[in-house]
Amino acid sequence: KRHSQRMRPGPKLVAAAVLLATGIPKPTAADVPPATLHRDMAIVGIARDPTEDRLVAFMRERDFPQPYYAQEILQGAAQNQIPAALLICIEFLESSGGKYDHGTANPFGWDNGKATFPSRRAAIAYVSNQLGSGRYYTGKSIAAKLRVYNPRPDYAPRIMSCMRELKPNP
Repeated sequence: KRHSQRMRPGPKLVAAAVLLATGIPKPTAADVPPATLHRDMAIVGIARDPTEDRLVAFMRERDFPQPYYAQEILQGAAQNQIPAALLICIEFLESSGGKYDHGTANPFGWDNGKATFPSRRAAIAYVSNQLGSGRYYTGKSIAAKLRVYNPRPDYAPRIMSCMRELKPNP
């Protein structure tokens, strides 16, 4: 009895397919307008992070300058196991959402506002890393981190109140 064998593509065919495929531009999220992207994500069942919507709404309502860097804040917070609302509220209290960082790209008022960063993204990455695992912050509660960040007695309660505004409605 004779068994049928599947035809396998030869090495030349595989190489040609790889070469052709690498030259085909692939659309990315940057190529698609946000409204279309979010609609398409819903169509295919990808849930959009509602936290981003709340953060952007908060920033818009308080007149933060654009771009908002919400994705970077969410990413920095997630990587460093801190709430994104912590970063947003510090930015809001320290520089009115980045309005008054005086060209330092330091919307968080890091180092009493004296630090200068190459970009807002760099500031987000650095401050979120420090708050998550910096030697003065690691292992502390949010309130304790805030007391280190700014020891004024009214600072931590103001940030915590701001953070409660960003919590989702039950």
